[in-house]
Amino acid sequence: MLGNALKTAVISALAALCLGLAPAAQAADATDTEGPRLISVGHTGATTSAQFGDNVHLAVRAEDPSGIASVRGYSETPGGWHRMTCEPELHGSNWEDPDVWVLRGCGWGTDVPPSTVSIARLVLMDGIGNTTEVTDRAILDPLSYNIENADFDGEAPVLESVTVEPRVAVPGQDVKVTLRIRESSARLSAGYALEDHLPTGQTTYVRPERYGVPDNEGGVFTIVDTFRTDAHTPYGHYRLGTLYLWDYRGNAAELDTGAAIQVDDPAHPVGTTSVGGTAVVNGTLTAQAPWITTGMKAVYSWRTGWDFAPGGTTRPVKTEDAGEAIGLQITATWPDGTVRIRTAESAPIALAPLGIGPVAVKGTPAVGRTLNASHQMIDPAQHPATTLAFHTYTWFRDGIQIPNHSRQDYTATAADMGHKLSVQVRSNAPGHTPAVATSPAVAIAPGTLKAPTPTYSGEAGIGYLQDASVGAWTSGTTLRYQWLRNGKAITGATAKTYRSTTADKNQVLQIRVTGTKAGYTTAARTSGAKRPVTGLLGANAPRVEGTNRVGGKLTGYLPATWTSGTAMKYQWQRNGRNITGATRTSYVPVAADRGQQIRLRATGTKAGYTPAVRYSAVKRPGYGVLANTPPRITGTALVGRKMTADPGNWTPGTTVRYQWLREDSIRITGATSRTYVLRPADRRKIVSVRVTGSKPGYRSVVNYSNVRPVK
Repeated sequence: MLGNALKTAVISALAALCLGLAPAAQAADATDTEGPRLISVGHTGATTSAQFGDNVHLAVRAEDPSGIASVRGYSETPGGWHRMTCEPELHGSNWEDPDVWVLRGCGWGTDVPPSTVSIARLVLMDGIGNTTEVTDRAILDPLSYNIENADFDGEAPVLESVTVEPRVAVPGQDVKVTLRIRESSARLSAGYALEDHLPTGQTTYVRPERYGVPDNEGGVFTIVDTFRTDAHTPYGHYRLGTLYLWDYRGNAAELDTGAAIQVDDPAHPVGTTSVGGTAVVNGTLTAQAPWITTGMKAVYSWRTGWDFAPGGTTRPVKTEDAGEAIGLQITATWPDGTVRIRTAESAPIALAPLGIGPVAVKGTPAVGRTLNASHQMIDPAQHPATTLAFHTYTWFRDGIQIPNHSRQDYTATAADMGHKLSVQVRSNAPGHTPAVATSPAVAIAPGTLKAPTPTYSGEAGIGYLQDASVGAWTSGTTLRYQWLRNGKAITGATAKTYRSTTADKNQVLQIRVTGTKAGYTTAARTSGAKRPVTGLLGANAPRVEGTNRVGGKLTGYLPATWTSGTAMKYQWQRNGRNITGATRTSYVPVAADRGQQIRLRATGTKAGYTPAVRYSAVKRPGYGVLANTPPRITGTALVGRKMTADPGNWTPGTTVRYQWLREDSIRITGATSRTYVLRPADRRKIVSVRVTGSKPGYRSVVNYSNVRPVK
């Protein structure tokens, strides 16, 4: 019994100092390796006994060069070793004796029987962590003290009777439980709980209404508890369960009352209520209550979350219900108005199956080719919300997972050649069980290299370098080269370039490129046949001479170094572009050539020789020079008579402009035609005409005519 155990318990904790730490010690001596020295210890005061609530103090005096940091005491009780639980405090409020530490034993309760507390050991610590443990019984035994506890009482409370009224309750009727308990002390605590919970929404752990009531009835406590029932209360037998009793001295009892609350109503029988149907997402739940009969009104409510909402006898299961139990509440009303409410729950809603159909590996099963895990995304018949589904992919080589490959597509590598690949698809969707499907395995063949046909280029002639252009092969391909003469390998010619020799003159040269890569079939490609090594024409750049200006004439001359019998073609160019029609050895620069780069390209061809192209040095033609003669004026120099200007002779295509002048320098307003009628202002003045000639690419020229005095 709990009370008997409490009778043997002894609480004696010696505490350490409570008001603070010791005063700051002198600077620690580095050679201090010893713990504090105990000078004395004894009771503070004359008492060595204690009643309920008393404390017993011990005064400890010690010394150490590094100062005393803490003093702790331990008591020996029948329950085992206990370090003191109170903190130490310095003796005396005036700090006159800082070396005295007071250890205070904590108080104890009335349930502690009379006993003797022995001090097992003292532990002293200095300011730098050195400790001294005192276990000498000659020192410790005199420190023992007695717990007298004259109020100790070892008798536990006693239950005299339990009454339940009424013996059978109808739902909605209160049930009163009366407990009579005998206890000699002034206070009592009691508690119990129903073994079967009443679904009333109230707590079923009931505490007495009169808690700790003084004894006013000859040491007998009466505790009355009232239970309430309602339309939700199931018919049945509810045991009160274990009764726990405590008095204020710590004595306790726990016992079976044998009492129970009975709820029943034969006039309105209620049977089993349950939830049937398919507890799976996309399934249907069904209310099962065979006790509902004709003439009764029944309202069915289904719980979503925490709330019930009215519905029918069935409820569709939704995706968001997964993992939850769906509650059913039936409110039944008899013809006489009696109402009974019963609830039930379905099993936790399971996930619906998720179909993805068969999985296959699509694509060419060869190294370097991309394979695809092909499957229907989600079977719409089993999962209408297909957009919420997601899939993960695992690729296998000969049944062993390939690490770091979790995409729907997979590109076969050299490591896969000769092995079998398969893919596993795992599909998930809200409210559905994951679906896993694995494809049949496919054997991986060697890859086919991307292998373009090579070409080569180089200047014709013996001793010139021929350079191969291989094109874009499959990345990572290793290439080997072999030059061929008339289809046969040239010894030692295994580089990307080849310098021709006399043996190659007028022979057919080719380059063969062979590509290899792990996991791929070796590929070889050969260039087209060419005869690159022919005779070389003697060819030097042409020389251009002549008048280097617009309207001048430039003529090209070939040096004598050109091979005799060479057929020549000429093309004059402006800034590197051909000038239309300028294909003779001579060329007259036009306005568009002024300041531009003009050169002559000479192309020579001869059978059995490689054509040669040479360019002259660049010329930059300047402005052209206009040919001109002075103008003259004719006519009668009288006011009112017409004068006519003869512009003189100019370079063809020249544009001339006229300006008549008075007194040789004053422009006559509006007189800009070839003819001019003399005006009164011209009387006794001289007149003349200024002629300006201009042409694109040429510098303009200004000429003045003879003067004529006007009468």
